[in-house]
Order: sequence, then C-alpha cells, then structure tokens
Amino acid sequence: MVILVILQVVLLPHFSLHGIKPNLVLLVVVVWSLMYGAREGSIWALMCGILLDLLSGAPLGAASLALLVAGLLAGLRLWRTIHAQWFLPALVAAASVAHDLVLMLLLQIGGHPLIWWDDLLRVVLPGALLSGGLAVLAYPLVRRMPSRPEAEEEASSAAPRQPVLW
Repeated sequence: MVILVILQVVLLPHFSLHGIKPNLVLLVVVVWSLMYGAREGSIWALMCGILLDLLSGAPLGAASLALLVAGLLAGLRLWRTIHAQWFLPALVAAASVAHDLVLMLLLQIGGHPLIWWDDLLRVVLPGALLSGGLAVLAYPLVRRMPSRPEAEEEASSAAPRQPVLW
C-alpha cells in the first residue's frame, strides 16, 4: 500500500499526458471494494487517502474523502451481484468520475480556482476512461493481494469469501 501511494505521488506525475495520468490508488481501492465490499474498500480508501494527503499538495483530508466516496460507491452490494466482464471498466470509470468530482469540489471550497467544464472534459472524463481500461489489467493483480486476517475470519464464519467479478 505504501509503495502504491509513493508510486502515485512520485512516479506517475511524470507519465501525465495533458493532465491525464493513471490513478493506481483509486484503481486498487475501487477494485478491492468491488471484490470484497464497501467495508474493506473503505479501510483501504482511508489508509491510502491519509498517506496521499500527507504526501501530496492537496488540502488535508481531500484525497481521503474522495477515495472513501469512490470506494463506498463501488462496494455497494448492488454492483457485486452483476457478473459481467464489461461491467468492471464501466464501474471503475464511474467511480473515478465520482472521486474526481469530490476532489474538485473540495479544491474549489479550499480556494483553488477551477474551470469546471474544461476540467471535466479535458481531465476527468479521459482519466475515467483510462482508469476503466486499466481496471481489466488491475483486477488479476488486486485479486492476488492478501486481505486482512480479521476479514478472512469474519468471512469464514459467514459465507465463503470469493471475489465477485470474473
């Protein structure tokens, strides 16, 4: 998790094309939430968000809140019942838009000037398409990541814990 956040803050800004860059932290949080639910996704969102808040220049708490919103939306039980392969990129793209809108709103409240339509069309929507496309590659990697031991104990006492998609 720490390595992922450091990659996001230090390395990925150098791979930006017209302000569009992959958001690996968002991608992992959303895919994790889809696979294991809103509760575990929100834990990842808060841990990664706090690290992002500490390492980035954004207002403190902005990344945490934006990731939490995206993770909670992706972890809704409704989405976990749909078993279509095409659905993963679409939901990751939608969660990316929600994340970016929350972040833009918080930046606007914090006094940063934004041109909403321009930012939406030039950064948010292309970034969402990039995140959605990367979701297909990220899913197998996230699926191999170990989960929290407490979550496995809870899951073994309830129902079999299986990733929902694919």
